[in-house]
Amino acid sequence: MAITTIDISRLTVAEKLDLIDRLWDSIEAEHGSPHAEPVESPELIAELKRRLEAHERDPSSAIPAEEVFRKLNAEIDSHRK
Repeated sequence: MAITTIDISRLTVAEKLDLIDRLWDSIEAEHGSPHAEPVESPELIAELKRRLEAHERDPSSAIPAEEVFRKLNAEIDSHRK
């Protein structure tokens, strides 16, 4: 296996995201979708239960996905400048 060294600090955000996509695609091609694996970590299961219970206690604390994506996009845009 040949590994090429990449100085990721020189990549743009778009190039870094493209690299992530390519790595993800190669993992799926070789091993299938990682999302198909069951959640088995007791810590992760406990955290998911904790978050669900917190949401059920106070549904108004949830942030709509559109707002989360808007904030993420704004942050990415600010790093491009």
